[in-house]
Amino acid sequence: MLGRRSIGGAGLLGLAAIGGCHGGLAFNALVLLVSVGIFVGTILLERSP
Repeated sequence: MLGRRSIGGAGLLGLAAIGGCHGGLAFNALVLLVSVGIFVGTILLERSP
């Protein structure tokens, strides 16, 4: 569980850095939506029996 979350965190930091370099607001919003969706999805999967 911890490994999956740390990998996701590293991926989010990488995507945020790429988005910051390009400076695309729409791209940043898309990354945020996708990252939140993945985060919520992993939480739901971990809680399911």
